[in-house]
Amino acid sequence: MGKIAERVTDRALPRPRRFRAVRLSAAGVLAVALVSGPRVEAWADVPRSEDAPAGEPGRSAQAGLAVGGGAIAGDPASAVDLHAHLGGERYALGLGARLHYTAGGGFRTEEWDELAEFIGIIRYALYERRAGGDRAAISAAAGELGDVRHGQGTVMAGYASGLSLDHGRFGAQARARYDAVAAEAMIDNLAAPRILGLRASAKVTPQTRLGISFHADARAPAAGGEAAVGIASLDGRLSGDAKDGRYRGYLYMDAASAAGLAAGLHAGAGGDAGLGQAGARVAARGEIRAGTGGYVPGWFGPLYERDRLAMRAPGADTAASQLDVARGGDLGGLAGLGELRLSWPGIGEAGVTYAGRPALADHLVVRLEAPHFEDVQAALWGVMTPGGGRGQGMALASEIRAELPRRYDLSFELARLYRQGSEGSPAAAWKAIATFGAALTGR
Repeated sequence: MGKIAERVTDRALPRPRRFRAVRLSAAGVLAVALVSGPRVEAWADVPRSEDAPAGEPGRSAQAGLAVGGGAIAGDPASAVDLHAHLGGERYALGLGARLHYTAGGGFRTEEWDELAEFIGIIRYALYERRAGGDRAAISAAAGELGDVRHGQGTVMAGYASGLSLDHGRFGAQARARYDAVAAEAMIDNLAAPRILGLRASAKVTPQTRLGISFHADARAPAAGGEAAVGIASLDGRLSGDAKDGRYRGYLYMDAASAAGLAAGLHAGAGGDAGLGQAGARVAARGEIRAGTGGYVPGWFGPLYERDRLAMRAPGADTAASQLDVARGGDLGGLAGLGELRLSWPGIGEAGVTYAGRPALADHLVVRLEAPHFEDVQAALWGVMTPGGGRGQGMALASEIRAELPRRYDLSFELARLYRQGSEGSPAAAWKAIATFGAALTGR
């Protein structure tokens, strides 16, 4: 899983350090954190610490080679990885290719049998630009997406495209802002598009923002083949602050509708506050969500790439696609969401989210990032569905890297992903790879 995280920064990219030329392969959620510092806050107007690694001035360019081994789906494996990086204040570009050879299956051709996997030699591409002071800004990222969220996450709620052990996808996300108007868009795979997300919002008063979104899966699996599903939503948010922005709070309400399928309503409140003089911030929010019989809150969630193929309907003994489960009409009800996050300049971020889904397994998401240290960088993303009786699932991606003297480095990645099972349904598979690498050139 992974070559890129999706969330795009709306400020200048920190200059990458030499150590940041490494391959970031454990999860899509890791790459932006390790390559370009803190990511943008998906909730409009919630302040973020403006810390950025004190990188080297000017451009940064490096290339490296790493070799190692471990296991993939229980099969002993070796790995060879060649990578390169070019970065500056406004952009970052990573190129690379990793080859796996397993004891039981030889060279893993399934990692190189789709166009997106060859395009994926571009592991990440990031760009940001401001104009007119702080009046306008545009930012974009391309690669494998992770933790994509639009607005409050009513529909696009932490989507990750890289849950497949065998196949990669090359997607893109962009954001633009001009004065009080903002827009963002995403596409899951430029080589073979399926999932599209669009959102636009505007401040109608200094404290009020209104937004409209549309998200769709053009080829959602369904009984008898594939079908398109589209979800439109409207949202409103009222915010305020105190003590020069040290304390901030907001209320919001979102309404979503999938034509001919379901409708849902979300209402919540949240806020964040500064901690001491170090610039750390803690944020929390809570939400109540309700829907009709076919409504799945956070339709494009962190496990959607698995659930779109097979998830467990209430009281069912066999799995069906998420669209077929929604069409069954037994999902209506009331649920809640809670979230807590902590950011600390120069150290990293941590967060936990519990998202309830009536009649379906809930989502518990944990995220830890420590990308700012010079010699050691680490990140972890995990999601599970508590309540095994309702269709338990889990995905995990983690990576730790350490820089050694004389331009060497060590890395270890551990992931729990999915691959096509013998009956066509997704089957869980673990991947653990350790590598030893060296920077061949760089500045």
